[in-house]
Amino acid sequence: MNNQQKVFCREYVKNGQNGTKAYMIAYPDGSEESARRQASRLLTNVDIQKYIQQLQSKTEDKAIMSIQDRMKWLTDLVNSKKEKSISNKLKALEILNKMDGVYTQNVAIKGDMILNNPLRELSTEQIIEMINNEK
Repeated sequence: MNNQQKVFCREYVKNGQNGTKAYMIAYPDGSEESARRQASRLLTNVDIQKYIQQLQSKTEDKAIMSIQDRMKWLTDLVNSKKEKSISNKLKALEILNKMDGVYTQNVAIKGDMILNNPLRELSTEQIIEMINNEK
């Protein structure tokens, strides 16, 4: 793959998959009609397709914030002099605490619970006898 083809691929990914526009940047000498046809031809090339897929996956990976990026962003919000809203700062702090596992939320469940204990009917002596027989 030559340099102009690589430029075409990068521009294709960068400009939202507009092949004509990407081709005109990579190969500036030519008409729009010619660029449309040639871009279409390039996009059928297996090597071009693979390179475009690689570029797209790199772009997607960069678009996703890592945990550290999110934590830094939230920390910057908490410490920001520009952010005046205390409720926004408290919410960011709450999210940071949850991410760090500083506190967990307790949930109470109300209602009747039926436990199925197969040893419930046995006396202590019977249970001890069962344990001794297992040894």
